[in-house]
Amino acid sequence: SKDFDRVVLACGSKASIPPIPRDPSVPVVHAWDVFDGKAELGKNVVVVGGGDVGVEVAMYIGEIGTLTADELRFMMIYKTEPYEKLQQLLNHGVHNVAIVEMGKKFAPDINPGSRWSIIARTKQLGTKMLKETKVLEITKEGVVVENAEGVQTLPADTVVIAAGAKPNNDMYEQLVGKVKNVDCIGDAVKVARIPDAVESAYKLAASI
Repeated sequence: SKDFDRVVLACGSKASIPPIPRDPSVPVVHAWDVFDGKAELGKNVVVVGGGDVGVEVAMYIGEIGTLTADELRFMMIYKTEPYEKLQQLLNHGVHNVAIVEMGKKFAPDINPGSRWSIIARTKQLGTKMLKETKVLEITKEGVVVENAEGVQTLPADTVVIAAGAKPNNDMYEQLVGKVKNVDCIGDAVKVARIPDAVESAYKLAASI
């Protein structure tokens, strides 16, 4: 081992799955697994959590199976389908997606300049968006939710969790007391936004 003057840990965050009562036979994956291509998705997908990650993963899933730019170009050049059919192929993928958010607003922390387009596209893809809605449990029949309209069950072959993350500070806990001058920055301290992580790194660098 080497004797370093200082150790700075910027390990980011890790997935946090809320303690929702669920049937173990229902596949539950994290949004990060979907983005990494590690998750197998069924026909009906329910995304739990409508924050930034939740809306983006819902849009990502909704886009699966829609026309690509090259496919659209080919079909328009050779007039393989009427315009209405092309519109349908552009806006309807292979999955039925629903997203559930407890708060009053979807993706509140996304930059306003791009938030509107992300929300609009997510809706355009036919995503069922439920806000101010609480997830009660996950059953074989689907995800049981409750809001002002009452209790309902959303069909779910796969449930995607996008309801939070927690600091990945395991290494920090292991090094404290064993290595002098150990610092932890960014999401490894508190899960926040990119500007907050950059600021904490800048302040630490300036103090060294």
